[in-house]
Amino acid sequence: MLRRGVAAVGVRFADYVAVDGEFAKAPFLHAVGDLGLKVNPPELFEAARRRLAGRRPDQIFRHGADRVEIWDADDCDP
Repeated sequence: MLRRGVAAVGVRFADYVAVDGEFAKAPFLHAVGDLGLKVNPPELFEAARRRLAGRRPDQIFRHGADRVEIWDADDCDP
């Protein structure tokens, strides 16, 4: 769907794309980046950082050389 949208009306056809966490995996995120849609606004990162400050991650694991920390919050604004 995203490829068709970008092909039809260009990369700026939407302000943002929201997906269920089930889809937020490497293949989808790479496809979004390849289409030029992946831009993480600094204000989104800062809002998340403030919202979750002082709270321990819900999950921590290693992916290759990377340490991945996940916070899960159902009550965050999009």
